[in-house]
Amino acid sequence: MECQWSASGVWSTGVPPFPPWVQHPTTINLQPVNSPARSIRRTLSDDMDDDFTVVKKSKKVNQYESHNNINKNKTTVENQGPLQQVVLSPDIRSTSQNQKYSTNSTSHHQITIQSERYATTRYPFSPFIIRFPLTRINEQKIVEELIEHIKHNWSQRVEFFGYRRSTIRCGLNECDLLLFVKDSNSFCTLYDDLNWPNVLNGNAYIIITKPSFPAQLSLIIKNVDLRLDFNEFILDTKTNHKNVKNVIRMKNKFHNEIRLVKIETLSSSDRNELLDQGKIVVNSICYDIVEYLAPVNVLICSKCMGLGHFKKQCKEKDETCKICGLAYQDLKLHQCTQAAKCVHCGGNHNSNVISCPVIKQFRADLTKKLFTHTPYHQAKQTQQMTMNNNNYVYNPANFPPMPAPQQLMISSPNNIIILKLDELNENVMKINNKIEELARKTDKLEKFIEEKIESDMQVMNRLQNIENNSELNNNDIGVLLDTVQNMVQFILKMNKDSKGRPQDADLKYILERQYVQLAKCIEKQVKNKK
Repeated sequence: MECQWSASGVWSTGVPPFPPWVQHPTTINLQPVNSPARSIRRTLSDDMDDDFTVVKKSKKVNQYESHNNINKNKTTVENQGPLQQVVLSPDIRSTSQNQKYSTNSTSHHQITIQSERYATTRYPFSPFIIRFPLTRINEQKIVEELIEHIKHNWSQRVEFFGYRRSTIRCGLNECDLLLFVKDSNSFCTLYDDLNWPNVLNGNAYIIITKPSFPAQLSLIIKNVDLRLDFNEFILDTKTNHKNVKNVIRMKNKFHNEIRLVKIETLSSSDRNELLDQGKIVVNSICYDIVEYLAPVNVLICSKCMGLGHFKKQCKEKDETCKICGLAYQDLKLHQCTQAAKCVHCGGNHNSNVISCPVIKQFRADLTKKLFTHTPYHQAKQTQQMTMNNNNYVYNPANFPPMPAPQQLMISSPNNIIILKLDELNENVMKINNKIEELARKTDKLEKFIEEKIESDMQVMNRLQNIENNSELNNNDIGVLLDTVQNMVQFILKMNKDSKGRPQDADLKYILERQYVQLAKCIEKQVKNKK
């Protein structure tokens, strides 16, 4: 069937048009809402080992206009036969000397095994990027030194999925080292700047950017009121949960705030604990909390801009420009006009942007398939289809259980040696446990002894201070007694008249008695202090 493009912008196929009809809303044609969250994976370039292009998320400009243009320029005809669909689109290649537009084949839009594997086997964590003022570095030694530093100083274990050197965004005498961590614990350890050494392999470095938080360390709080004070909500969340790093209000595709809040934590144990509880209390209000599911990456061929396959598996002979959509045998000789034209929908945007409705639909279908078509579900569905096709009725009586396996007692020197080795290994494990227990008790005893020695030293210092103060008090008391005695003698002398007779006879006895009482009181206090 040949398709021709007329001046009025209508495709002529040589067959009468199908009558318009609308499908019923079944589970097949329903589309999940695209998540507004950015992908956790780092964008890769076209010259990577896998030869693929990662979808870059850009701002959604003129979304409704482009969508209306697509609906005007594209006509979809569906039949009720098994998997028959004809897509008539104006972006089919038209030959003009040495340039042509790329085809929009339906095979490019099928969910392939490559697209599923690409979405599930990429690095789950964005890389840590550190920059060195050198052109050549020893990546292996740097990674080993970093692991040893964190293990020796912080008693933590860091594991890497991989690492590589890059000079794409560096200066003349600079290079970057990309570190891909293996698990969430390693991510949390490296996210803290205090855990990094000052130098690596004898060279100074700087951390260019910190990666975004992965889905393994994120949670979603549901039904958060839009009218509450969000700053107070953030403060209370971080106060009650010390490891929470960020609290973000989610937005829909129209950039309007919704009732979902994303929290990012630096502790996988805290995240798992919150997931097990299923609840979180903020400002005396209990909210439901669920796991955060990150959007998947879409596999786009860097050769033909098709969906669902790598460059090495591409069947097209010519390469397609991602900007203008023209196909050439050698893109190096292509002089692009910079007029954006998508090869999928014909819109005025690049062929690998996420705002393309075809890519968005492919991404939604891929996400739905990854969450619904599990191996168990597929096996059960295949079994059900087979039973329905063959009209087979399962009868348990036709399949009696097999007899129990007989245990053969084989005694040979090898088995005896293995048993002895197992017993020896078990005893060694017990000894190791005992040694660890004794080591813990020894550490506690040493700590107690150190605290006891420190306490005794403080008591001795206090006793010494008391003795010094006692000596000073004794000296002061002696001076005081001498002064009082002199004052008594002076008063008694002044109590006599001109003839030497006492003017007040009782005063002498009163002063002498009070002097003796004062001396005894002071002596008693000195004895009590000693």
